[in-house]
Amino acid sequence: MPVAKLNETSLYYESQGSGTAIFFIHGHGWTHRMFKLQLDHFSKHYRAIACDLRGNGQSGELRQSPDEIIDTQCLDLLLLMNMLHIREAVFVGIAYGGLIVQRMAGQYPERVQAIVIADSFCRSDVSRFIGKLQLAAAYMSWMDYYAPGELMLPSLRLAYRHWDLTYRELRRNMRRRRVLRGRRVMDDAVSAQDAGRDLVLDHAAASGAP
Repeated sequence: MPVAKLNETSLYYESQGSGTAIFFIHGHGWTHRMFKLQLDHFSKHYRAIACDLRGNGQSGELRQSPDEIIDTQCLDLLLLMNMLHIREAVFVGIAYGGLIVQRMAGQYPERVQAIVIADSFCRSDVSRFIGKLQLAAAYMSWMDYYAPGELMLPSLRLAYRHWDLTYRELRRNMRRRRVLRGRRVMDDAVSAQDAGRDLVLDHAAASGAP
């Protein structure tokens, strides 16, 4: 099992193929396994990499305070790039992974070739009506962590029709303390000021991201 020892933790990762590096960043409560199909496909022409973010899957524990989590996870990724001798990469983030991708592009622009953000969000101004709706939805979504899994399965299957494995990963992990702790970061991101508008990149794509 490829495990990188860095930044006072361990980071599990998988790397396939060669060429331009593409990092796939998983959503909250999931692991690198959600990108199995993507790794198999893109590794035919690129170097496809997926890891378990700190506090998820087979990587080390999450011991940081909520306001340190995203910066720490981004530094982990930067150090993983250094260890793998990757100068710059494309970053693909879904849901919570979209927050990581935006922060990576903002903090380390010289290492980010392009970004793809899917089903995620950027920081919103809660003084506006849409911002208040996003904040309310973020707090209401806490119920998902305690509701029976059967209530979530139809909507997840509709959203990720090829990703049943993602549902299983989410339900197995979401009640763990470290996942609930990390969930606070997402609420803080929704209630803070917009940082995504300041990103300057040659290439960026967003899908399903308000």
